[in-house]
Parts: sequence; structure tokens; C-alpha cells
Amino acid sequence: MHVSQRQPVRDEVSALIHGLKVLISDPTARWLVPAELRNSRLVAVAQRHMVLPFLRHSIDRIDADDSTLNELRASGTSVVLLALNLIGVFAETYGLLADAGLRVLAVKGPALAVQAYGNTTARGVGDIDLLVSPDDFPTALDILSSAGWQPNPSEPLPSDSWVWRYRLATYYETTLERSGEAVDLHWRLSPLVGDLPVFDELWRQRVEVDLAGSSISTLGLEHALQHSCSHAARDEWAYLRSSLDIALLSQRSDRQPSGLNRRQRASLSVARALLVEPPERTAPSLRRALRLASVNQRDPDPRADRGYRPLSSFAKLIRRIQLGPSPKNVLRLVAAVIVPSDRLTGRENEGPVRGFLGAAGTLGIERMRRLPMRPANRDDSQRIEHNAQDLT
Repeated sequence: MHVSQRQPVRDEVSALIHGLKVLISDPTARWLVPAELRNSRLVAVAQRHMVLPFLRHSIDRIDADDSTLNELRASGTSVVLLALNLIGVFAETYGLLADAGLRVLAVKGPALAVQAYGNTTARGVGDIDLLVSPDDFPTALDILSSAGWQPNPSEPLPSDSWVWRYRLATYYETTLERSGEAVDLHWRLSPLVGDLPVFDELWRQRVEVDLAGSSISTLGLEHALQHSCSHAARDEWAYLRSSLDIALLSQRSDRQPSGLNRRQRASLSVARALLVEPPERTAPSLRRALRLASVNQRDPDPRADRGYRPLSSFAKLIRRIQLGPSPKNVLRLVAAVIVPSDRLTGRENEGPVRGFLGAAGTLGIERMRRLPMRPANRDDSQRIEHNAQDLT
């Protein structure tokens, strides 16, 4: 795709970035929506970057024509209603584990919305993420399963098998579903060891937030900021909501987070360059950060399956290794790329070597079949990575 074709999208993203910066810089400031975002464009770009609920929450400070405001109000309200339903499901699942005496932490979702946005629905919908101690994970899984939440049948379940030990070492959550809704039950926050604190440290520094009249334990502010930085880096800074989360959490923190790795620091720099620092001081950084945030702007959905691209997958592996560049993490990540743990379900009786090699061979054939029929356009991964280094 030619640059001239991408430019309108980047102009729209730039305009949205400016609007977000205005709205979070001063609670009394107003944003005049520019012409390129009038009518349906504002809603479309805001939905793409998952900031529509925040704009709906701030609509009294947005100046635009009636058509744009009406569409923003209607679309934003529908997302808010979904968020309210999510809160109900979240409260139920959290309560099941807490009432059973388990230590459980709410991650992201409504708890982060309260911490960063000061409102349960201003962040919008997302996954329901609950974190428990690795030792309590089997019990938590049984409790939720008894309430009708069923694990994905392709994912290994707790057992004494080598397959489950492999999953514990290379992954960090199990997805449970019920009536079209999903809960991600975590035994740690990241597939990498050392990328984020272990459960006991997170629990010691937890805070309580009020959610619909109930007290909910969640990550302390510094840990929430560190987790948001890590999550944004894993997503390649493709969504403005990630930067908005970081910017708002930074505003509520009395001190700068310590112990961030290089990619987490890049996330913090991106958020500040986009949404916090004055443009006259950060124009070069702002341009670099915009390229980072819009790396996937060429595609309607950056998560869409465009076939198996070995070079792109290798570049992503390298970037994830940078989140936790220890020998053990390198081994974990390489193993998980060669054979994801859900590909080993049902191979418990084959033995580790035979099961791993058999799954690797099957997956390799599938990947070969999914190779693009024609050479893919050279992506921006190297340039984006270079810009991220500049920002740190």
C-alpha cells in the first residue's frame, strides 16, 4: 500500500491523539473535533483504538456537529451497556473465588477502569482477567467449572503430566467460557518469568477498589502501571487505549515506576510522547511515537490472520525476548513458538520427546500450507523497533 493511501488514516489517528491529549490534560478543557473526524469517522477510529467509551464519558467537553455527537453518544452508550454486563459477570466470578477463601486479584478490566479512569465503564469492554497463586490455580479452576465455566477443550488442564508442566512453564492463563462469555484465569501475569512480579509480591502490595458497592483486590498502582506497559509492548503499541491507560495511571502515581525493562520503558515513553508532553517539546518523539502506535493502521484488524509469515514471526519473537532476556525465558519463548502448549493436549502418554516432536512436525506442515501465495510487503517491524529504542 502506498504512503499516500495510508496518510488519511494517520491524519485521523493524529487528530484523535490530539483530542485525547486535550481531554486528559485539563478536566475543564474542550476538544474541537476537526473536519477529518466528523460524522462516522470519529466513531470508526475510536472503535479501532478502543477509546470510544472514554470519548462517550467525556462527551460534554467535545465540540462537534450534532450528527457526530449523536453517533458518538449512541455508539458509546452501546459499549457502556456491554461494560455494565461485563461488570456483573466479573463480580460473580471474582466473588466465587474470594468467598472460597482464595487470594484473587482483579487484573485490567473494571478494576483498571476505576484505578485509571475513575469510572467503571469509561474504559469499555475487554476480557475478564483474574489472577490467583499458582498453587491455588487447580482449586480456582474447579470452583469456576462447578459454576458452569468450561475450559477450552484444546488447552491442557492441571495434572501430573509433562504436558501440564510444559504449559505452566511456557504460558500464563487458561480461558473458560460460559454462554458466549469468557474468563481468563491466570497463574501469572506474563509468559515470561521476571517480566512482572510474582503473585506473592503483587498480593502484598495490592489495593482495594470499589466496584458496584463491593471491595475488590487489584494490583497496586505501580504494578498496574508496569503491567499496562508490558501489555502495550506485547501488542506492539497498536491501540491508543493502551497508551491512554498508561498516561492516566502515570497521572495518579506520585513516583515514577522502578524496575521497568527496556520494552516497558518504551511503552511509557510512547504514552508520554503521544498524550502527555507538550508538542513544542516533543515534536520528533511525537512523530516517532505516532509511527509506533499506528504500525497496524494499514489493516482493519491487526490481529487478522494473513497467513504464516516466518520473518514477521521471528521479529515478534525477538521483541518478546527483549521483555525478559534471560536464558530461561529465551528457552521458554522459543519452545512456545515451536510448539504452543495447546498443541500438546492428548499427547500426555507419548512421552515428552515423542510428543513434542510429533506436535512440532504437525504444526510445521500446517504453517507451510499457510505461507502467503505471493511475497508479503516488507513490514515496518525493523523501523518500528529502531524508533522504540530511540524513545528509551
